[in-house]
Amino acid sequence: VSNAREQADTLQASARIFSVFRDRETELSTRRAAVLAAARGRVDWADMLDELGLVLPTDMYVTSFTGAEPNTSAGQTAGSVTMAGNAVPISDVQAPGQGYKTIAKALVRFTEMEQLDSVWLTDAHQDISAETSQPVPSIIWQVNAKISRQAAESVLPAGTSDN
Repeated sequence: VSNAREQADTLQASARIFSVFRDRETELSTRRAAVLAAARGRVDWADMLDELGLVLPTDMYVTSFTGAEPNTSAGQTAGSVTMAGNAVPISDVQAPGQGYKTIAKALVRFTEMEQLDSVWLTDAHQDISAETSQPVPSIIWQVNAKISRQAAESVLPAGTSDN
């Protein structure tokens, strides 16, 4: 009987030692849940801007970029992006209106970005210089898009999911 009690005491002591690991696992689960809740709906803006820089044609540049993350507390499921800029000819030998083809090429590339959905060209017009009233070989453009759900999930830590 005393041998059985000694074994039981030894096992209980071992169980107390290993309870530290159980407590740590519970703490980690709580922290993971907090991180997931904080990251839900967040957008990795650096990644989006990096990819935008890769897909933007060389004869086009962005002058403004405005992004809004979805307001999940208000039930929004998608954020939005508005960007504007200029398309300029690379050389003087390009035909008039070449900037519009550049904008069309950029729109196709924007729609292929995993971070963007519903890409719309909201404005494209030729820039007129105020000083000479002569057309400047530049086309001002503006695009609106929705941020995809995948972009909002991309900031979640590796090996986690939003479910």
